[in-house]
Amino acid sequence: MTDPLAGEGWWRGFFDDDALWLYRLVLDDERTEREVEGAVRLLRLRAGQRLLDLGCGDGRHAVPLARRGMRVAGADWSPAALAALSRRCARMDVQVAAARADLGALPWRDGTFDAAMTLFSTLGYESDERTGRMLAQARRALRPGGRLLAEVLGRDRAVRVFATPREWTEIDGRPVLVERRLDLVAGEERAVFRYDRGDGPRERHFRRRLYTPGELAALLRGAGFARVDLRGDYEGSPLGVESPLLIAVATRGAE
Repeated sequence: MTDPLAGEGWWRGFFDDDALWLYRLVLDDERTEREVEGAVRLLRLRAGQRLLDLGCGDGRHAVPLARRGMRVAGADWSPAALAALSRRCARMDVQVAAARADLGALPWRDGTFDAAMTLFSTLGYESDERTGRMLAQARRALRPGGRLLAEVLGRDRAVRVFATPREWTEIDGRPVLVERRLDLVAGEERAVFRYDRGDGPRERHFRRRLYTPGELAALLRGAGFARVDLRGDYEGSPLGVESPLLIAVATRGAE
């Protein structure tokens, strides 16, 4: 049987309108507000600064930050997500300079941004080598002294929260079955989503890397960041075994 998640680039076919619908399982306005406030705090953002949102999706973070006065640019590969971002910008009457781009080949000049962020586990869909190259691109896009905020679900937390391999839930009254498997040797989560949006059964396969704190820090240092600080949540709490998230604030050196 062919593995639908084999090789690099499998994710290019995942992040479409169905993915945006499925993510409603875990996303709400309260969570978004907490993450936006956390980004402002951890990146020390001020109105007028230039901010790059890597894997910006539908603008869940980019648009509120633009409304706070940041000059936001976003990069994403998904046409469906970028179309949703455009609609969100129109509703909120703000501008986000969005580009359809591979995160390993950003279209901006070096040193363009004061800060950058990659949130909601945008990291981890490709090999560590390719992820490292993407992070190096992010570092080059920052001015000297600029900061990158990277948020992922760490491996230790995943072991606790994904203890149940099968879970039924609902979106808009429609049942969704999520089946998960953790591969602790490879450091990966694999999931299958089974659902019906009204036109017949559908099935989606998903894979992401689950980093330990040391692995995430090593990737960022390998990408050339001069300093990496690890935190356990958007409030900036110290990282511990019960931390809900694995967050890194990486600083480009003053070279």
